[in-house]
Amino acid sequence: KRTAFCLGSLIATYLCAVVIYTQFCASFIGYQDKYWMYRGSERNGFLVNIIYSASATRVTVPEDYDAAVLEEELDIYLEAEDDGKGSLVESEKKPNVIVIMNETFSDVQNIAAYMGKEMKTDVPVTPFLDSLSDKEPNIIKGHAIASVYGGNTANSELEFLTGQSIQFIPRNTVAYNLFMTELNSFSVVNNFNNAGYRTVGMHPEQPVNWQRDKIYSYFDFDEIYFMDDFTEGLGEDGWYRDHVSDQAVYDKIIDLYENKEDGDSLFTFAVTMQNHGGYTTAGFDYTVNIEGYENYTGIREYLSCIKNSDEALKNLIGYFEAADEETIIVFFGDHQPSLSNIASKFYGLDDYSTVEDQQAKYAVPYLIWANYDIDCDRATSVTSINYLSSWLLDIVDSDLTDFQRFVKKVNTEVPMLNSMGWYDNGGVFHDSTYSAPELSESLKLYSRLQYNAMYDNKGRLPDLFGIKARLPKD
Repeated sequence: KRTAFCLGSLIATYLCAVVIYTQFCASFIGYQDKYWMYRGSERNGFLVNIIYSASATRVTVPEDYDAAVLEEELDIYLEAEDDGKGSLVESEKKPNVIVIMNETFSDVQNIAAYMGKEMKTDVPVTPFLDSLSDKEPNIIKGHAIASVYGGNTANSELEFLTGQSIQFIPRNTVAYNLFMTELNSFSVVNNFNNAGYRTVGMHPEQPVNWQRDKIYSYFDFDEIYFMDDFTEGLGEDGWYRDHVSDQAVYDKIIDLYENKEDGDSLFTFAVTMQNHGGYTTAGFDYTVNIEGYENYTGIREYLSCIKNSDEALKNLIGYFEAADEETIIVFFGDHQPSLSNIASKFYGLDDYSTVEDQQAKYAVPYLIWANYDIDCDRATSVTSINYLSSWLLDIVDSDLTDFQRFVKKVNTEVPMLNSMGWYDNGGVFHDSTYSAPELSESLKLYSRLQYNAMYDNKGRLPDLFGIKARLPKD
């Protein structure tokens, strides 16, 4: 009996492991893979969904991965490309660079119109952003497709700062928390540090959010500002919905600019907070109303937030329009709000919409503005967040790492890439996820390079990415 009991326990444990660590039993229990739609617990039940979510964090080795030949593969791919040597380091005149990743900023009215729907409001929501034309020689503008919806801001942050793609990170995970260390961190901050910039990272919230206190130190910002650096002496006008306002963040950036040493060039990366969900603020002053949807208070609050953000952006650009020094401002949203009524009522989407149609939920505006003429040959009206920083490096003519040269070339073949798929140059959308990759040859190389940088502690090739030789802290 004891033997039978032990064997039975072992068999039961094995079967549980099969359920937990594979997708084998999914069809039998009616499990639905809905991670990226944020409906998993509702559809599958909490326990089942958390088990499958845990199994989905497992890292897999890409097809044909071999660190010993990876550098040779990259050299062959980059053959006949430029050597990545820019002139920013030697330049005596370096433009100031301000990057704003604006929390939950999206022009949902314009996206609804693109989807053939209408969101009628009593006032324009983003009048300033809409007034800017990419026909002007100092403006590059369009939409970037994010890899996240309704949350996981740090993944959009990672895509911009490093050029890596969430396509090659296990679904439903945040690399800042699970995978990033002192030994595998690199970013565009290195480019600006090497060019002699004063580099500043800021987020008007707690430093432990997504471990930014650690991650920003890994990225080697010269200075880091978090909530306490904003709230001291902050007047009533500096708050919005109990968050530090966008305008207060921009005032901080202007203060840094006005008080920097003569001849210094400033690179600032700021993640704002005022538009963060949820949209149930007591006593909120709605400044936007929706015709026929007056009871949708969550959407009304969200649109009012975006209107306020648009006004703050106008003030920021207005200031630097009159500034003496050349300055570039990169502005983009990290993701859309987790308000399902927007997608269902104003985009016409439901759970049975195609993955390609669902991309409407992931579109966020991007803007590259300067107070002088700029150009980027690769810029397109629709892109993805992982390419934006490579455009910025092109504009300022920065030296590039081999990985950045690779991302630059891939961008000419794959104009959009996110966690759910990619578009080829023919405009064809290809479904692709981490667990079921359907990749072109260049994207397979992308996955191998990113695996090497992020996960391969023994075979990592730091020189390809600009990763500094760091020793772990005691």
